[in-house]
Amino acid sequence: MKLQPAVKKETVHVTLGTGIVTVCMVVIFYLLHKVMPESVPAGYRVILAAICGWIIASLNFFLMAITVQKVTDMTDEKMARGRMTVSLRYRTIMQGIWIVLSIVLPCFNFVAGILPLFFPNFVIKFLAAREKRKNGSVATPSSKASDVSSDGNQSQEGKEVQT
Repeated sequence: MKLQPAVKKETVHVTLGTGIVTVCMVVIFYLLHKVMPESVPAGYRVILAAICGWIIASLNFFLMAITVQKVTDMTDEKMARGRMTVSLRYRTIMQGIWIVLSIVLPCFNFVAGILPLFFPNFVIKFLAAREKRKNGSVATPSSKASDVSSDGNQSQEGKEVQT
């Protein structure tokens, strides 16, 4: 299977954005540690957990993007829904295992390990808002998925759909 350029591009954007937010989180940990050293930890545990959380969050997005790419090529809607459901289940299990490990293993700070799992959502919303402001348009709920061709380009009828 060959990755579509849109999958590569969005994965890079989300991974880099999540990494930037994760670095900001570590900086905030250290600043709070300077103010409240007994309440907020700092050290290798925070950094290690943040890196692992960032990797898990980025991997989750990448696996979701691959699944969506595969599903868009399927003609059977029932099979497509099934594949998406299985993907979601496995990705949720992966994140759940990471959460348990970050809590149980003493080499991780669990807060620094869990927070990066939420960052891709913020990054995606930020990128969408930036794109909306740049183009002056927004995808509407009434926009049809059929307005976007399989390679991610817009058709003439679906100009309001953002890819």
